[in-house]
Amino acid sequence: MSQSQIRSNQAFTLITGASKGIGKSIAIECAKRKMNLILIARNEALLFSLKESLIENYHIEVESVSYTHLRAHETVLDLVCRLLLEKKKNT
Repeated sequence: MSQSQIRSNQAFTLITGASKGIGKSIAIECAKRKMNLILIARNEALLFSLKESLIENYHIEVESVSYTHLRAHETVLDLVCRLLLEKKKNT
């Protein structure tokens, strides 16, 4: 199974504001502890860069979600669940 596929028996840690500052620092610390991550942030370019760095350096699974994908009246949890389910259907 590739790095980008979600496995239903694995735990993921959700981090918001992950592209910079405290959120990014928390993501790095969690990655050092081999925790698989779901990263959420506004800046897609910074988010993608962090995702690739964490996968390469810590060999963990990382999913990233931009707030720009949020639909009206949808919570962050709803967004993450929707996107993960869509991804699972496509794999």
